[in-house]
Amino acid sequence: MASERNNKILKIIDKYIGIPLVFLLGLRRKNLCPRKNINTIGLLATAAIGDTLIMTGAINSIKKKYQNSQIILFCG
Repeated sequence: MASERNNKILKIIDKYIGIPLVFLLGLRRKNLCPRKNINTIGLLATAAIGDTLIMTGAINSIKKKYQNSQIILFCG
């Protein structure tokens, strides 16, 4: 697994393909989630502490959008 984290080719692919792809998908996000009555949201946090810290921004956005929902965080 350590070789995947330090792989320069994967980092280049992530930077030049992954970031624009996530941006384009973000433009359509209102169409992707039409449900308004979501009761429970489950999120998976991997063992990497950096990924978990980055996830806090997404968690805050989810809390604002679905104020009456319960958020469950599964940690590795």
